[in-house]
Amino acid sequence: MKNIILSACLLSFSLALFAQKDTTKNLELNQVEVIKSFEAILEEAKRINIDPAAPQPAAYDPKFKYDITILPADLKYPDPQIKPLAMDADPPFKVNHGYLYAGYGSRKNPRVSAGYHVSRKDSYDLGAEVNFESLDNSSKVPYQKLRNAGVGLYGHYMVRENLKVFGNVSTDFRKRYFYHTGLNVDSLFSEESSARNLNSYHIKAGISNVEPTRFSLNYNVSGGVRKLAITNADADEGGIFAQARAEKLFGEKTVLSLNAEVDYTSFSGNRELSLTIAQLRPMLKTKIGLLTLSGGASILSTGDKGTSVFPEILVSYGLENQKLQVFAGLGQEYFANNLTNITKANPFISTSLDSLTSTVFRSYYGGIRGRFLWITYEAKAGWKDVKGQVFMLNNSADPRIFNMNYDDTGIFFISGSVDLSLMESLSLGGMIQQNILSLDNLAQPWHTPTFQGSAFAKYTLLDDKLQLRSDLFLANGVHYLDLTGKPDKTDVLFDLNVSVEYSITEKLKVYLTAENLVNNKYQRWYGYPIVGTNVIGGLKVVF
Repeated sequence: MKNIILSACLLSFSLALFAQKDTTKNLELNQVEVIKSFEAILEEAKRINIDPAAPQPAAYDPKFKYDITILPADLKYPDPQIKPLAMDADPPFKVNHGYLYAGYGSRKNPRVSAGYHVSRKDSYDLGAEVNFESLDNSSKVPYQKLRNAGVGLYGHYMVRENLKVFGNVSTDFRKRYFYHTGLNVDSLFSEESSARNLNSYHIKAGISNVEPTRFSLNYNVSGGVRKLAITNADADEGGIFAQARAEKLFGEKTVLSLNAEVDYTSFSGNRELSLTIAQLRPMLKTKIGLLTLSGGASILSTGDKGTSVFPEILVSYGLENQKLQVFAGLGQEYFANNLTNITKANPFISTSLDSLTSTVFRSYYGGIRGRFLWITYEAKAGWKDVKGQVFMLNNSADPRIFNMNYDDTGIFFISGSVDLSLMESLSLGGMIQQNILSLDNLAQPWHTPTFQGSAFAKYTLLDDKLQLRSDLFLANGVHYLDLTGKPDKTDVLFDLNVSVEYSITEKLKVYLTAENLVNNKYQRWYGYPIVGTNVIGGLKVVF
């Protein structure tokens, strides 16, 4: 009887074994040891709206590494048919190649920007961007209108891991009108004679490495040309520029770098002028425990101020895992006062120049910064010794345009910024800067605000589909000379903007923005008040 029972059991076990199916593909992760680590490169085609005239930003190309925790499990596979566990392939990343932002404002203010690019991972990236904006408030203020348009082409190509070639070509066409509100310009000047076109062109190309070279050396070399043509004054300005940077790594905590740049400007207008600026900055940076040391020199040569050598030093010490970092330093910088740079701030500048000059800043500063819980902060104070600071005043013969005036200046400054991430859906932040100027010759810092501040608040809800944002800008009034030559001061700038953005789908958003809600017609340049409140609505599409 025992033999019959034993035989039946063996027969049942054998039949079950032959009928066994592969069930491993239905196993849970906690039943098998899974090791999966991979690296992916995420391409992002939707680009922030950047004026094509600006230098090409570095490609947004972050890397992410994902690890699935190893979960040991004791599994017994049927013998002898042990099969490997099959894992589903990861889905491809979604890549957007283009974007379109389009809106219209209440001040006859269309705004359009669009871009498209094609790329291949670790090979090339080619793209184009266009933008257009116009505003017309001439029905209320004669000749108060403007137009901006631009086209940009950019790209890079990976020759090999240690050699990337890149470049960009951009154009910027701006049109401004001399609408000085204190002169009855519509009765004194025609619309055609009140218009000024500022057309600029910019070409840049260079090479750099992506992966470290065999000698732990990084490099970036670029150069290009630029041109600015200004109508109604028969003035042209050209330029040639070049930059080079090399870094040699020593271990993991020390780097030796060398930065060099040259900028040449040629002006043709009421006279022929030129300005050449060159700077060489050797630097050594190292980290010793919580102490970071950076030291070197700025060797600066300008055509108008000769050659100077000034130390470049930065010392910082971190405490409590970077919750508090104390730093101090000194350094030297420069600014070329050519029309290419000046007209970005003041398009009404005079094109009758006596000389091309540079401004040289020597700074001594110290402060604290860090991050603690949900607060990121920085506070900084110091002194700047400035040679050839530019200040602007209305031309006495034609108050519609501004002349550049120069003075050596001492500036005591204090600044601070803070960002608060109170919760995942709410963030706040702001900054302030106060300058106290000591002028050598001028009576006032004409058209230069000495206090500036800004603040923002951002709140998202409905699973991040709805975004609310507000921005506040503050600046004190600026000094100027009125039409009779009497000193005066403008009102305080107080500008509040509010925007709402809603995501209809992942690739389609609509927005509504109210600019300058308080309708403050602040005059950054005397005689040229801003338009006031402007409401803009539109959509954002990525594809």
